[in-house]
Formats: sequence, C-alpha cells, structure tokens
Amino acid sequence: MLSSLMLYSCSSPSSTSRTVSSTASATVTLAKTGAETPATAYDLRRLASGAQTMFVTGTVAVTGVPQAVGRLPFDAVLAGRDSMRIVMSPLGMTAAKLYATRDSFSFADYFQRQIIDGDPSSQELASVLPFPLSVSDLTSLIRGEVPGDVARFREVSVRQDGSVVFGCDYRDGREFVLVDTAAATLQQYQRKRSDGVIDLNVTFADMKRFDGVNVAMAVDVTVNDRKQTMSFRLSNVEVNRPLPARLGFDAPSGFTRKTFR
Repeated sequence: MLSSLMLYSCSSPSSTSRTVSSTASATVTLAKTGAETPATAYDLRRLASGAQTMFVTGTVAVTGVPQAVGRLPFDAVLAGRDSMRIVMSPLGMTAAKLYATRDSFSFADYFQRQIIDGDPSSQELASVLPFPLSVSDLTSLIRGEVPGDVARFREVSVRQDGSVVFGCDYRDGREFVLVDTAAATLQQYQRKRSDGVIDLNVTFADMKRFDGVNVAMAVDVTVNDRKQTMSFRLSNVEVNRPLPARLGFDAPSGFTRKTFR
C-alpha cells in the first residue's frame, strides 16, 4: 500500500532541435540555434502563486507500481511550499495520512497498520519510493509553479502560439519548462537525461482561478521514462484559508513503526 499512496518523495542541446513529450499526445519541439540567452521575453517569476495556503479535494490514480490504484479520493492542505498534509479516505474510511515538511515526514498506512517516518532526504527512503519528488517539488507542482529557483532557466524558443520553452542543465541532461505566456500558467515541466530517458514529466491542464490564483485541475505526472504515472484530478480548491491549529497527526495505537534516517 505504501507504494500506491506515498505522494512525495534533459539532454544537452547539441543539435538544432529537441522534443519534450507530454503524458498526452501533445508534443513540444524545442528549436534552438546558437547559445541560450537570458530569459528576457518572459519572467518565470510571474508564475509564482499568490496562495499562502491551499485546501484541495480530488482523486489520484497511480500506475506502474505493485499496488496500482485508480481514482483514490484525497484531501490535502498545503502550507506555503514547505509543508503539507494529505488524507486518503476511500468509501469514507481513512486509508492513509501523510504529513511532510522539508525536514521530516510521517506516513500512516491504515491497511498495513504501519507508521513510516524520518528524514525525507534519506537515500534508503528514496530507494523504496516510486516517485522521486521532494516535498518542495510536489507542493510547487500542485501550486502550478516551477520547482526551485527559476533563475537557473534560460529561454530556448518561442512558439507560434506565444508559449515559451525554457531550459537549464539537469545532472547529465536538461530540465525544461513550457509556459503559456498569455495566461501566465505553467503547461509542462520535464527532467530529461542526456541518453533521452525522461526522469520526470508533468503536464498541467484545465486551468481555473480561485480568488485570483490559477490552479490546474488536471495534473499528470510520469517518472522512470513513463513507466510509472500519477494523475491528479482536483474537484475543489480553496486558497488562503486559515490553517488548522495542527497539520500533523498522532500515531494510531498498535501500529508498527519504520524510521528512515
């Protein structure tokens, strides 16, 4: 059950074109001539969400893992970019709870009656999680923002529809971002190795505004060269509501515990 429910955690431009493939049939071609130039045509900082808090209700479907699930209901609370709580309750029963920050996480699997907790940067933990997303990565993507410091990106190409492709170095490959500049929304984010393997691809669709904040109601994530997928479908979003007094939870009695350091 852990692999189904845990929710957190491109190539160097030597030719004249590169392709970024989304989870759907759409394809983005990155045309490139000469060296990259500073991203002056569009400032990626404009994508920053104005939401200090987000309360999200929706479903998530996971494939490519041992215990794939389809349309599992969840409720999530995001406090900024650094912490979140997710509760999954199919058929009204609590199946799992996750509380995570940059420095710690706690996951309760009610089916296995087990608590998983510890350091989110643990290499041992990373080896058992199907999706290599940190807490800050996941919260940024749900918020419709580019993970990390956007200053690392440079403009690669401008498409005929006005959308802009940005790129930067990523390990031995490249990182790409596709932005709808007219709507000021993130359409696609991708991490791609030099050998063509896509470590992570995220597409954003069905944009809606809540109190002036753009939110993608459909977010599709693929990892491991598209062998594993996670699809979020949001049904309700509230922004900038006061947070509850406590986001964390107490470990249920009788649960076993496994800690990663």
